[in-house]
Amino acid sequence: MRIRVKPRTSALRILCIDGGGANAGVPLAALKALDERLGLPFPIQYHFDILYGTSSGAISAWGLALGLSVQDCIVLVDTMAKHTFQGRDVSAFPLGRTSVGQRLLRGVITLLTDSKYSSANLETALKAVFGEARMLSDWTIANEMGLHVGFPVVTAEDTATLVVANDGGTGDPEDAVAQIARDHRGTLVIDDVAYQDGGMTYNNPSALALAAARSQCPEKPNPGLFLSFGTGVGRMTERSSRSVTDLSGTVGGRVQKRKKRSWLRVVHRSSVGRVCGAFMRQNDSNREFERVCQHIRGGHCFRFDPEHDGPQPNLDDIADLQGRQRRAEAAASSAPEIRAAASCILAQRFYFELDSIPHYSNGMYHCSGGLHCDFEPGSPEQTALLHRFDQAAASFQLGSQIFPGPFLRRATRQSDSTLVRRVIFSVRTKQTEFSIEIQERPDESVGISGSPFTIDRLVQLQGLDDWFGGGYE
Repeated sequence: MRIRVKPRTSALRILCIDGGGANAGVPLAALKALDERLGLPFPIQYHFDILYGTSSGAISAWGLALGLSVQDCIVLVDTMAKHTFQGRDVSAFPLGRTSVGQRLLRGVITLLTDSKYSSANLETALKAVFGEARMLSDWTIANEMGLHVGFPVVTAEDTATLVVANDGGTGDPEDAVAQIARDHRGTLVIDDVAYQDGGMTYNNPSALALAAARSQCPEKPNPGLFLSFGTGVGRMTERSSRSVTDLSGTVGGRVQKRKKRSWLRVVHRSSVGRVCGAFMRQNDSNREFERVCQHIRGGHCFRFDPEHDGPQPNLDDIADLQGRQRRAEAAASSAPEIRAAASCILAQRFYFELDSIPHYSNGMYHCSGGLHCDFEPGSPEQTALLHRFDQAAASFQLGSQIFPGPFLRRATRQSDSTLVRRVIFSVRTKQTEFSIEIQERPDESVGISGSPFTIDRLVQLQGLDDWFGGGYE
């Protein structure tokens, strides 16, 4: 069994996947493009510490936690969408033999059951992949990766949001929930409390993931990498389609502007329409990510939410699933934020540690330390990553100092060590910030995990001033 230990000076890395019903394959297609840009022979989920998803995004997250590849997760969510969003079979009723009668009967059944689709199909598909009775703490692969996985649920009674995660129990059967069932709507009921889709409050789970990160490591409030994927937005319509200016008729030299009128515009301008519109804008996933990033200092935050070829598809629209995914993957392959995210992911695999408390002389603090790779020493992952940087003739930079490779040969000399390069430098004060960056391409330098640093911060994180072991509770 492999156990990954998070280095004390490295920052956390977060991946979030929005909910989107049948569009669940869209963020996964973009994630696949990112994985291909990285070009490393191991799963992309190895690069993250915290993985959160909502609704269909939660299914994707748990698939990744189970060790599935991104492509296997795409197949999984597509299969579930096709099974889940099937109209109820009403052909046994005489009225159900016509298309109009089918719509009428299904509408009546929806009103009576408070559910448009049966949950049985989704539940059958979930059990086929995740098993009949998998406990939340029974995620060996996720635990080996050191991956914290979670998703939100909402209570049906008062819409309170709770997070279900894989580190909330001990694995003892006594910790398992006692009473689990479903009510007539297919709503999950645990100990007589009904829960529903977390997308009602946190369709973008970024805020919950950040809270989980700060709860896990309060001494590291700012993640080094925050990556969020959306299920796509509808194509923006031209402003001219919303209003038409007639240049042929003028009154007193003024242009008469005639706007298209429709019942939909009347609804949008009503009080109910304005309230609903404000609510939708408040819960906009892209705005939510922007709000979350405002509370992060110095981290690398990336959000990819592709534009659909037309209006945003409905949550139950299972037509052209592969087409949407192909367009999302193509857009992500050329997107600058995906390229930047890939560079950041690779840089976050490296961290810096001081050898000891720096000594002060001649007005400067003289420091010595090591640049480390956070993969296990001698592991296939470490070998592949260092080989990639050696092939690219990459180098580390600290101010005007350059520390070139090769790095794989250094790591091979000490096969039991994560050390890839020794570093010696000086700074004026303990609060002076210094950045260590890795340069894989001549035009791009990216800070390593935890950068920028200060001496005070490194001493605190490493516990170098805890003479009696206070830093190791």
